[in-house]
Amino acid sequence: LILHAETRWGSDISAAAGPLTLPQAPLLWPLPGDYHGTNITGLMATQNILDNKVGLVAGKLNTLDLVQGIIPEIGSGRESFMNINALTTALPWFRFVNLSEWGGGFWTYDKEAGGQIAHGFLAFGLNNVSDNWDFGPSFEDGVGMLGWLRFFHEFRGKPGYFAVFAGGATKGYNSLDPTDWLDNPGNGSIDPSTRKPWDIAPYFSQVLWQDECNKSRNVRFTTGGTIADDNPSFSNWNYFGKFEALGLNPDRPGDRMGVSGWYNGISQNAKDLAAIAVGENVGDNWGIEMYFNREVTPWFRITPDMQILQNSNADTDTSLVLGIRGIIDL
Repeated sequence: LILHAETRWGSDISAAAGPLTLPQAPLLWPLPGDYHGTNITGLMATQNILDNKVGLVAGKLNTLDLVQGIIPEIGSGRESFMNINALTTALPWFRFVNLSEWGGGFWTYDKEAGGQIAHGFLAFGLNNVSDNWDFGPSFEDGVGMLGWLRFFHEFRGKPGYFAVFAGGATKGYNSLDPTDWLDNPGNGSIDPSTRKPWDIAPYFSQVLWQDECNKSRNVRFTTGGTIADDNPSFSNWNYFGKFEALGLNPDRPGDRMGVSGWYNGISQNAKDLAAIAVGENVGDNWGIEMYFNREVTPWFRITPDMQILQNSNADTDTSLVLGIRGIIDL
């Protein structure tokens, strides 16, 4: 049983940086904006069966926790990149996925890859429950589904994997339907038509170098993206790629650094609807992020971070976002 409780004080900078830039992943939970308070954003029960080859999962699922369970190296915005676009393509481009949702399903483990999660399937509600416990309303309008296949390999003795995630929902949306937690460009539209969404996200990751004596010291390249329909998705494609290095200094194996870049193609349907509904000139957005997670002591790390962001309002200037993060392990 895994419980994740989070407390937030103060406002984040998402509104200033622009819609869909999402520069502070941990501050999305329990809710972005000016949310104050404490909530349990995840309460997940798991049980292994079939000689520990299959795991069952159910409960209030924190989406970023799930992604990190499948892809542990992302660090959930606390150990690596801060921007959600540098971590995963699932948020917000899988528009039927929320910050937290009620759901359940199963996954399989690959023992030859050290027991990592390989394949799986989840079904879940379509309402955001990161700040509430509303079970019934989550399934009133339909259900979301996400499945994935993940294949591990070695290239010149270095591990890597290829994965494909695919999802959809039985609920109909249009391109600018607002969500419970995200301010989409236009924030709602005059288009009454709805369609059921689908998304496909391929990933590829490869360790390029690793210390033979301490394999946690390595350099890894990861790339991925999302392909979706032009309507009802507000982004019908996006792409990211990143390099990360862990423990390059043998005297500080906890050091971590990386650079990431991404480009999000906003759908033409969303651009047209935003221009009609609110007169906003919506365009594609992109970003670059660099960080250095410095191990000051074995229990304390500090991370300077820099982001260059172009938001979805094509008439605004590019933003320079500087940040710093501290982590204490108790």
